[in-house]
Amino acid sequence: MSTELYPAAPNAEAFARAWLLPLAGDLSLVGSQRWTAGMGLPYRAVSRLGGDSDLIVDVAVLRIHTFAATYTDAAREADRTHRRMLLLAKDPLAEVTLAGGVKASCSSLDRALAPFEQQYGAETIVTRFIGEYTLSLRFAAA
Repeated sequence: MSTELYPAAPNAEAFARAWLLPLAGDLSLVGSQRWTAGMGLPYRAVSRLGGDSDLIVDVAVLRIHTFAATYTDAAREADRTHRRMLLLAKDPLAEVTLAGGVKASCSSLDRALAPFEQQYGAETIVTRFIGEYTLSLRFAAA
């Protein structure tokens, strides 16, 4: 039995992870879970904070955590993360490939909060910077 559903926008976290993958170079260095001991560095974690969703667009508020071994490395990698996200404002229709080969793009980068250092429970091991971004992802037929 099949139930009819409204077409879905691309998953915002999956979109951002795929967009940031060229910075990481390895799938294990970009995820949605927070960094824990034993994970590689630098590491980027993407989480959705919320956002509006209607019949046309999903407006996703994302927080991107950038972890590295030192303050200098974390600041540099957070800057690279931020500059990569800002490219979405210049070319919002840039495509990424999600799991299963699905192509996705965001229609706009609506807000970008520059990264800042925030304490993390493992600060003797890693330093964390956080940036926040609001992306608009259009619904499309499946």
